[in-house]
Order: sequence, then structure tokens, then C-alpha cells
Amino acid sequence: MKLVNYEQNERLNTVNGEFRPTINAEAYGVNQNGINTFAKALDDASKTWLEIDKQKDAINEFNQKVTELKFDKDKGLMYQKGMNAQGILPTYLESTQKFQSELAAKYNLRTTDAVNAFNKAVETSKTNDLDGISRYMRGQYEDALSTATQNQINNLNNNLLQTNDVNQQMKTLTLTGDLIEATGKQLGLDDEQIASKKQQNYDLNAKTLLDKTVADNNSETLDKQLTALTGLASENVLTPYRKMYQQMGINKIANNENDFGAI
Repeated sequence: MKLVNYEQNERLNTVNGEFRPTINAEAYGVNQNGINTFAKALDDASKTWLEIDKQKDAINEFNQKVTELKFDKDKGLMYQKGMNAQGILPTYLESTQKFQSELAAKYNLRTTDAVNAFNKAVETSKTNDLDGISRYMRGQYEDALSTATQNQINNLNNNLLQTNDVNQQMKTLTLTGDLIEATGKQLGLDDEQIASKKQQNYDLNAKTLLDKTVADNNSETLDKQLTALTGLASENVLTPYRKMYQQMGINKIANNENDFGAI
């Protein structure tokens, strides 16, 4: 019997043959689904950490930009003075909104958590700044208004000494009081504080006017001034000048008697 397709001279090379095992997870009984799930979880975690880093970088850059906006030595908002400071808040709000939009685009935050965390940090920073900005602006406004008012009052006070017309002097003095009252209301002073400031101004100017009149030895004008200032200046300011007026009258009578005796 002869085997078909068999070559008797052919020898199988079993000595030099190679064994090629199949190496894969399944060959060892490993659950491939578990590996894939773990790999996905690791990838998701890596992406989350990357988002957190981007979020932190965005917040830090926002804070740096805001600090420069407020405190740059050449053009910082918080270095503006007087009425110029009244534009700080609009500029701050416009600039920070621009920073927020630009940085959100630059760092391309993808997850809802990262976006929300960034926006929350930005809004918290704004809220904290707004109180300080508002107080600074108010302080600068009050300083500017007080300075402008005082300059006007000084000019009016100087005008008091430029005329001998008692009626005009009283109009000017009353005007200074009106100016003080209007400014006081704008600054939020109460009625008692306003009345005190007006009285100080009246008393100071009354003394200045009366001193000049006494120095001029003008008893007629002194009498008119004392009458006009009654109820306006404090009585403790006017009393010494009433006595001076009486003494001036006595001196005038004495001088007249001496002149008559000489005749």
C-alpha cells in the first residue's frame, strides 16, 4: 500500500523548528473590557488635570491683568485723582469683561466645571474690588468738591474786603453760607454739621470785617455792620466790637469837647 503525496526522502526539521506562541490578554484569561475601562478612566483623569491647570493659569493671568489695570505706575486706575477718578468704575468693568472673554478663548476651557470655576473666581475678584473702588471714588469726589467749594469761598471772602458797601458785604457773606450748605448736602453732612460750618464761616468773616472797620476808625460803618451781622454772626464775636463802638462814641464826644474848648 502506498501513501498518496508522501515523499519518503522528505525529513521534517523538528530540531530547528520555532514555537510561536500567541501573546494577548485573552490568552491569559484577562478581561479586555476591564483594561479598556481603566485606560479610559486614566485618560479622562489626565484631561481633567489638564483642565484644572488651564483654569488656574487663566485665573492667575486674569488677576495679573487686573492688578496692572489698577496699579500700573503710569496709568493705573487707582492713581487717578479728583473728578478724574469718577471714570474708574466704568473703565474697570469694561476692561475686566474684556479680560474674561479673551482668557476664556485663549485657554479654551472645555469642561463645565473648569468654565464655572474660572467664571466664579473672576466674579469674586470683581466683587471684592468694587467695594474698594467705590470708596476710593467717593473719597476723591468729596476731596475734589470740598477743594472747589473752598476755593470759591476764599474768593468770596476776599471780595468782602474789596467794598465798603455793608449791604454788598452781607450779600456776599450770605452767599458763602449758601455755598457751604449746598456742598454739605452733597457730601451727606447732617443739618447740625452744616450749621456748624456756616457759623464758623460767618464768625471768621465778621471778625475780619469788623477788625478792618475798627482799624479805619469808622464808627458809622461799624454801627451798620454790627446791626447787619446781628443774628448771623455769634453774639460772643460781636460783643467786643459793640464795646469798641461805644468807646469810639465816647472818644468822639471827648474829641469834640476838646475841639470846642480850643475855640
